[in-house]
Amino acid sequence: DEDAGPPRPPREKTMFLVQQEPLDSFAAALGASGRIKYTCIDASQRFVACGANTGSIYCFSRADNKYLQVLANKEGQISCVSFAPDDNLLAAGFDTGNVAVWELNTDMATLKSKPQRLRVSTDHKGVRVSSLQWDQTSGRLFSGDEQGKIICTPFSKQLSKLVAGLADVVTRADSKIVQLDFLDGKLLASSLTRVVVFDTTSKRFWQVGSKAREGVYGACFGRTPGKQVLFSARPGSRIWEAETKDGSVLATLSFKRCLACDSSPVLGSLDGAGQANAKEQSCAFPVLLPVGGPHVVSWLPSMFVVFDVDNADVVEWHTDLTDIKSACATGATIYLLHENKRVATKLALLSGPDAIASMLRLYPQDPALPRAAVLLRDAVMVFLTRIAKMAVADASAQLPQPVVQALLDLARASPTAASSLSAIEQLALRLTASQEAAAASAAASRQASRAPSPAQGIVVVNAGPAPKARRQSESALGASVTSIGSLPNPARAIEPAIRATSAASPDLGRAPVIGFAPQASAPGSQVPSRAASATSSASPAPFTKIIAEPVETTVVSMFDEFAPAKPSASGSGNLLSKAAAEAK
Repeated sequence: DEDAGPPRPPREKTMFLVQQEPLDSFAAALGASGRIKYTCIDASQRFVACGANTGSIYCFSRADNKYLQVLANKEGQISCVSFAPDDNLLAAGFDTGNVAVWELNTDMATLKSKPQRLRVSTDHKGVRVSSLQWDQTSGRLFSGDEQGKIICTPFSKQLSKLVAGLADVVTRADSKIVQLDFLDGKLLASSLTRVVVFDTTSKRFWQVGSKAREGVYGACFGRTPGKQVLFSARPGSRIWEAETKDGSVLATLSFKRCLACDSSPVLGSLDGAGQANAKEQSCAFPVLLPVGGPHVVSWLPSMFVVFDVDNADVVEWHTDLTDIKSACATGATIYLLHENKRVATKLALLSGPDAIASMLRLYPQDPALPRAAVLLRDAVMVFLTRIAKMAVADASAQLPQPVVQALLDLARASPTAASSLSAIEQLALRLTASQEAAAASAAASRQASRAPSPAQGIVVVNAGPAPKARRQSESALGASVTSIGSLPNPARAIEPAIRATSAASPDLGRAPVIGFAPQASAPGSQVPSRAASATSSASPAPFTKIIAEPVETTVVSMFDEFAPAKPSASGSGNLLSKAAAEAK
């Protein structure tokens, strides 16, 4: 038996589920009446849409959770909603079997124009629509119902208007469509008995595996780059990994033993609480929802599970996320709707450094609030259990120094973190030292890469972004140097040229300048002109140090033993006092 044996030891935890800001606006949009309840949810890059039992769709901004507007309908209770990938189309399926599609036309946050309803389809008339799925081009909408029929409705631009084409029946399965997914021209459909892949280009289809099963089981395409696989839930806490090209099963991933461990609390949640458990669990996962990379989530009435399908492991599972009615994911962000409740939950699946940064971002201004203590406690826990196990260079690269300092400051100010303060300070010190060393190394590399190849005469390179400014700087200083090449002490005459250039072009005054000057053996040495240098057969003279500062404070030193002097308060004195004395 592949599930036999003691529970597997847990892997080192690298990902964490963090509760994000409360979605109070979602409940407020429904008003004081308890009659209206959300039934389904979907999210896009910019928006979140919640279907309701009244037939209306409530729209919110993802950026700030602000309520935008409601799309009213008289089609009956909404069973599912789905945004197209282009963020411009929104579809809704109804218990009555109708499917409606809106063209948003504009950024709903501006409310300059209302979304236009394009179509109300009755192809599923009288049968509840159970699943909706757009293709990757936003040109086709697939809808499945509880009798197993899947409809494809195309959309196209005609005379600058988006119109719906004639719907086509993709298939008539033998049972309810549980879940649809689409990737790379292929439609994945999971019914109560089997999973089928439809190639929408070749019009071919094939079944995943050869063993049927009965019940509500989800399926989805994998999103790990470079792997063309799909995942199909099976009885007994199992998931098939199969080829997308022919449906052949590559592996059976068993999670019974992975679930024989304590559940984890959701980080940052006031209601977060783990639960002791040592028993294997046999579950039927009704939906498989990809959340980026190797991670897939699913849920039951009493639990929420995060899988790592690449390693056949459970990242974490939760008993404090229950009664889930509907869920959606956009990237690493997950939205949940709960049965018989007017609230939604927003979560994010994050690495250790990102989890810490997220919790500090959510930290309230008032540290006396209950959630402040929870967020600090959980951030400290991740810092000491995950960051401490990472290589210092990796941790310092992934966790910005301001975040480390903010955590340290909060820990020092909080009595509840006193027992961990010494460990936090030691780890923060190592990270800060690593970050400072990396910054110094990067600065040295940038400085080295800015140095031009030495040449005779004075060469000035403006490192600003504008090529025109670079040419102006070269031209102005080059001409000045050439005109003073016969002076007894050219170093004294360079400063006015620099100042003249700065005054003529203020932008150049703020840009870095790198200057090279030929070394002089005596105060009477001359600086050869660039024209003369080009024709001279003599060996180039040695060059001084590179000096890179804003042009108004640049010093072109004529001798190696001179160091750049800071400008005086009056703005003069860019040259060294020793050089000035010799010039006199």
